[in-house]
Amino acid sequence: MADIFAIMFQDRESSMPVWSFTSQTAMTVSGGMIANPPAARMEERCHRGLKLVVLLQGALTCEIPIQGLCDIKGPSLCAILDRDGHMAAQSFDAGQALHYVIVTIEQDAMHGLIGADMDRFFRDTAIRSRTEPVLFHSAAPRFLQSIARQMLRPRLRQPGAHLYATGKALELSGLAMDHIFRPHISDKPSAIWSADDMERLHFARDLLFERLDAAPDMATLARRSGLNIRKLTHGFRDVFGATPGALLKAERLEQAHHMIASGTWSVSQAAWQVGYTPAAFATAFRRRFGVAPSTLRP
Repeated sequence: MADIFAIMFQDRESSMPVWSFTSQTAMTVSGGMIANPPAARMEERCHRGLKLVVLLQGALTCEIPIQGLCDIKGPSLCAILDRDGHMAAQSFDAGQALHYVIVTIEQDAMHGLIGADMDRFFRDTAIRSRTEPVLFHSAAPRFLQSIARQMLRPRLRQPGAHLYATGKALELSGLAMDHIFRPHISDKPSAIWSADDMERLHFARDLLFERLDAAPDMATLARRSGLNIRKLTHGFRDVFGATPGALLKAERLEQAHHMIASGTWSVSQAAWQVGYTPAAFATAFRRRFGVAPSTLRP
């Protein structure tokens, strides 16, 4: 997608430069801010390996074999895994600004960079697909949006700019993979949970993280997931390794940590965004990370 963008849009007025380079980490990092693109439909082969896309602004329609059409609107996170280079297509409407960052990882490098369980994770997570290419997409968490914006407006010039973008790409990739695979980082759950139970538990976890500043209470979580509070709590402990309250607290503090470290958010802004008052946030943050949140500010 990035290479085609570079050809089509590099001379258009009012656009930030579209850039692409291959780092020594077997990743290709690319991105752009395209102010006024024409309508277009482009066919290309899927990247052999993993492709991560953070679409900050704009919209597109992906045509993926077997999976059909998928409408994606920013801010979104997309991940595409393909080992055979299937044909796919993307369609764009005229006049919709596109702000995006793309990180691709070569298939031969995936085990070294990500781990040998990559294929299993893609098939065993909520994606639940046994066909390729595999497409995952969701709303992009705020901390991923922040990193992508930093990559689009780098602070450094050459010779440091590519190193800076490579480091940010690794950070973005790691956090994106954690976001996608978080339900499966705990030990294997016991066999007492049916497929329906697992669906409901994953739905409840997604609902819990949907609005960190206004997370549902246990009664609401139980009612909307269709599980009683006792089963919900037991299921969270067994499948995700912690109670809903503990998992929510950890997620809030982790997201706040990334937001503050990015330099885009102040401590108080990050606190409110994840559902804390600044005073309570400072105490909870110090207990978890051992330092005051203000020490993360650039």
